[in-house]
Amino acid sequence: MLTRMAQQIQAQPAAPAPAATGALKPVAIFVCHGMGEQVPFESIDAVAAILRKHIEDVTGPAAAPPGVDTRIVELGSERLARAELQVPVGTGLRSVHVYETYWAPLTAGKVGILDVFSFLMDAGISGCDKSWKKFNRYLFGAPREFPATPALLPAFILLMAMLAALALMSGTAVAVGTARMLTQSAGEWPSAQLMTDLTCDFLAYGSFAAVLAALYWLALRRVGLRKKTAQEAAEHWLNLLIAAWLGLTVLATLATGAAVLYHLYRHQGGHTAAGWNVSPFPALAVTLIWAVILYINGVARRFLVDYLGDVLAYIAPHTANKFAELRAAIQQRALGAARAIYAQPGADGEPLYERIIVAGHSLGSVIAYDTLNAILLDDEMGCGRQARERTSHLITFGSPLDKTAFIFREQQSDSYVREALAANMQPLILDFAQRGGLKWVNLWSRHDPISGRLQFYNLPPREHRRGERRVINWRDRASNIPLLAHIMYWQSPLLRRALADAVAGR
Repeated sequence: MLTRMAQQIQAQPAAPAPAATGALKPVAIFVCHGMGEQVPFESIDAVAAILRKHIEDVTGPAAAPPGVDTRIVELGSERLARAELQVPVGTGLRSVHVYETYWAPLTAGKVGILDVFSFLMDAGISGCDKSWKKFNRYLFGAPREFPATPALLPAFILLMAMLAALALMSGTAVAVGTARMLTQSAGEWPSAQLMTDLTCDFLAYGSFAAVLAALYWLALRRVGLRKKTAQEAAEHWLNLLIAAWLGLTVLATLATGAAVLYHLYRHQGGHTAAGWNVSPFPALAVTLIWAVILYINGVARRFLVDYLGDVLAYIAPHTANKFAELRAAIQQRALGAARAIYAQPGADGEPLYERIIVAGHSLGSVIAYDTLNAILLDDEMGCGRQARERTSHLITFGSPLDKTAFIFREQQSDSYVREALAANMQPLILDFAQRGGLKWVNLWSRHDPISGRLQFYNLPPREHRRGERRVINWRDRASNIPLLAHIMYWQSPLLRRALADAVAGR
């Protein structure tokens, strides 16, 4: 939490730039939160905490803790929350205003588990289709060709097999558990022996998963990867550990899915010795075990809907479907806030902010990218916000932008007119001149399956041009714990460096 807050309960017009030592004009940071981040003002708080840590690094531990002022301000027709800090830059202080766009409530309750499953299967099918052939993308005025990635084909096939197995297990747990509760053992289905066999299936899977998780945690502690920085030798062992862990998890899931399917098939024909050859469990034990199974199943479903549902709602509507209006609403919320920030005048009649930094985490990086493109298009239409000149940095971390471009691209390789029109809606890939002085920094981690290097927003390597404003990919070694790496960027020294450089104009 912020340590010192000057709360402004009533909304008020944005104040002119404060008189800071060195007379440096303020800069704004506009941050977009990612999937599943459901708390208002959390992104503002996180960025302010990063800047406070940077200030402490600059001023030393003996200095007074840096203060943060917070207020609600009216920027044109928008009412926004912001945090204000004085950040040392050279011999002066730079006033930094941190804003966010908060879009999480727009997706709440809009996506169901069947939508998520269909979305993931579509992603797997699309990935399989695109992996074995060259990838075409319209960039910087012409169609560009990227090499095929056939090595990804097995991964997409395994993804779909895993999804099918998990869907079968989840659906069976709900159907059988519900039927058992409704019939109270009086009906023919599910029989006591079927309940016993399925209970053994799920217990075996859960026990194996628990053992894998325990061994994984012990291994992480053994190689010291709970620390902020991983050594190269430790990373080598970690990669081997991840491969073994993933392989065993996939095998266990597929085996359990096959066992569940086999038991359902055998018992529907009246067979009583279909698998485990175990005497039926007492009714009370079955009830307690299945209560736990259904609870875990419900938690897993909610997790998938809360996190992947956000991705589905925003990414999938590149084709017409029921989420198109929801995606438009998210874009309008982000764009409204961004337009207000860019348009805000200062006391001298000039723009209040000398420079504006746009940042996005996870799915928020996609929203930030779309928002910045829309702002640049506004300027092309004569809105006069000087967005190209004043946007100094785009910082993306944990970003799936390359994956969304590869898997969910709606255009066809031979539809160059449509591709060109789609590129015209994205000035950042239309012409290097549109990037102006923009420095685009992308943080990614090998241990974060959602993120990756951004390659499809630069020219292919063989076509690189001198002077082009390429995306700068920084590998974040501090985000080094698999399954947690995606949220570890917020504590990473590399993100702190990126934000500090952006504030200083480097």
